[in-house]
Amino acid sequence: MMDSKQVLARFDAERQSLALMDHPNIAKVLDGGLLAGSTPFSAKELQQKGLLEILRVVREEEPLRPSTRLSTANGFAADVLRYLAGEPVQTHPPSGAYRLNTFVRRNRVKVMAGTAVPLALVAGVIGTSWQAIQAERERAGEPPPLH
Repeated sequence: MMDSKQVLARFDAERQSLALMDHPNIAKVLDGGLLAGSTPFSAKELQQKGLLEILRVVREEEPLRPSTRLSTANGFAADVLRYLAGEPVQTHPPSGAYRLNTFVRRNRVKVMAGTAVPLALVAGVIGTSWQAIQAERERAGEPPPLH
């Protein structure tokens, strides 16, 4: 008899094998929530519903498609190529940090130039202000501060 880890490993191997066979006559295999980070039923649902109810839901209700963006190996390969090209991947919805990181990677020189100009302006304002303070002290006759 196989334990649950062996069953999941076998299911995953079969799912990956079918995903490699990207052909219109081969049915798409749902991943049971593995890529979405959760299973189709929570532990609470499993306890509340009986086995027959769970079987009925599996048999009659349309399942959620948690990872339709990566339904085939070709989809995964396309995402890898997008990542290597510095483009957004389709595996997950892009977060703000992810979009910013992708933008910076694509436009590295422009971002560096756009960052250098304001930094130079701030440094200029600080330097000018410091020298103005020093000049005012000299006019007032105060000795320069000791370093």
